[in-house]
Amino acid sequence: MNSQCVSFAEDFASARSGGVSVKVIFICAILVGLQSCGVTGVGTNGGAGNNSTPAFTNVDAPGAGVTVDLGTTPQQINQKSDIVGNFYDSNGIVHGFVRNSAGTFTVFDAPGATTKCCQGTFGNSINASGMVTGYFVDNNFSLHGYIRSQDGTFTIFDVGGSSGTSPTSINDGGTITGTTSDANQHLRGFVRASDGTSTIFDAPGVISTGQGVGTIPARISAAGIVVGNFEDNNNANRGFVRAVDGTITVIDAPGAIPPCYCSTQLTDINASGAIVGVTFAGGMKQSFLRNVDGTFTLFTIPGAGPGGNGGSGAVAIDDNGSILGNYQDSNAFATSWVPQEGSERCEPDSIGPANSQ
Repeated sequence: MNSQCVSFAEDFASARSGGVSVKVIFICAILVGLQSCGVTGVGTNGGAGNNSTPAFTNVDAPGAGVTVDLGTTPQQINQKSDIVGNFYDSNGIVHGFVRNSAGTFTVFDAPGATTKCCQGTFGNSINASGMVTGYFVDNNFSLHGYIRSQDGTFTIFDVGGSSGTSPTSINDGGTITGTTSDANQHLRGFVRASDGTSTIFDAPGVISTGQGVGTIPARISAAGIVVGNFEDNNNANRGFVRAVDGTITVIDAPGAIPPCYCSTQLTDINASGAIVGVTFAGGMKQSFLRNVDGTFTLFTIPGAGPGGNGGSGAVAIDDNGSILGNYQDSNAFATSWVPQEGSERCEPDSIGPANSQ
């Protein structure tokens, strides 16, 4: 069946398994010479789905650099359509930002953040009450976690006394997940409860040594389910889902089942259990939606650059099924796509479940 495009204001006629309807909305920032942007879904027969013609909304933070390797990177969208992320300014300094549903930006820097090139404050996640979590790099290049309340006050924390704490997600209950590094800079996952107590965990089969590798949580759902990725002992990058009771399931996207030169990265999960992420296979980068029944939809954004540095990256999904992401064009300029009222939405064909262990 071909992709079915319907108006943003209409309801989907079809429902996913379990009675949950998951829609996919892709909006791209307009680039010079780019007048339209559609969604390409991969069907069960391997063919491409139909393209839609959605509207466009720029998401460029004030002060963001406009040359190669600079620009704006959104990280998450909450139920109010507030977006959190970070950007590199013209001097290469990183700042966090919140863009509210009306399009107003608030730029912030964590206390103690360095002003040295290529580092600074990284905004990673925002919950329904407007609390933001992320990390900042200090003048000694140590990483520290922070919570920024809606009124702009900061709480700084380090998990297990580590100087390498990097929160990636906060849910509406104030529970945070992220990574913490050991003395050898090996990465481990953590869950930090709202009372400040933390649990450290490792994905099954994760590589046990190496700097900058290990278990890397990406998002935590309202129920406390964590998704992320890890590198295994065969140097394959794989996804995982950690249940509230600590049980971990390994996830591989279609075409990225080891052994292969490929990767699966889970980036977000919504309240219904729908997951988005990025897969690298056959030299191509694609976004994916993993539906609640375990089926996958692979897609990319027309106008995205070719090769491993091109393609599209889905970074967030809200409880309505709207997906936020970014891509680089053929000139390596980073830009973003976000939901916009009045645009079209598409439901690409899905393909069968991939590997789950």
